[in-house]
Amino acid sequence: MLVGSLAGLRLGSRLIPLRAGEQPLVNALAYDAKRRCYWIGTEGALY
Repeated sequence: MLVGSLAGLRLGSRLIPLRAGEQPLVNALAYDAKRRCYWIGTEGALY
């Protein structure tokens, strides 16, 4: 399960830190099975 907080994202027990400063509002999450990654949609950006 992917869990988001102000400290960053967690995938299970693994922390995925976010950059310092203003935090983007996550609007959408989508798993890409071909690339085996998550796409994170925010206001004005896609990660």
